[in-house]
Amino acid sequence: MKRLIFVLTLLIPFIGYASPIWEPSVALSIEYYGSHFNEVEDEFPLWGTARTGIELDALSFRFREKHGLSFPISVAYIADSNTAGRLIIPGAFAIGLSARYGYRIAETFKIAASADIEALWHMKQDALSWRMGGTILLSYYPLPYLAIEVPIRTAWSSEAIHFSSGLMLRLILGGVI
Repeated sequence: MKRLIFVLTLLIPFIGYASPIWEPSVALSIEYYGSHFNEVEDEFPLWGTARTGIELDALSFRFREKHGLSFPISVAYIADSNTAGRLIIPGAFAIGLSARYGYRIAETFKIAASADIEALWHMKQDALSWRMGGTILLSYYPLPYLAIEVPIRTAWSSEAIHFSSGLMLRLILGGVI
């Protein structure tokens, strides 16, 4: 939590450079999700499954034409991991908040980085956990209102290191100006 507050504090000076362009968006994703557990020594170092999610980005604005700052909220489902017939990672629902900075490399390409925090509800254990991480997001804009993105995420908790990558489709409400 201290890291997230630190990142948000670093981004406060940019608010004075903000343009009045509001760019809300919604995105759907499907990703490969892998976990490496700290305490498990096994022939399978990475336990994989699928992650699907939706991201709502209502607090998004641009400044100085090429820079962007947003605070998206995400909801995701992580499926059960069943490797070699053994259930290792039970399914979970995740709710997350991110602080994201983006830079438009060209008219149709953007790269973004974010600090993330997620709460996970593990359904089979009836338990709640949390984790922190980061995301690199590569975006291509074939149309002014549509982005095809590749998220590369990593997160860590007390038990494991997690990562995911896949494909995300983003609908920009109002289009990119």
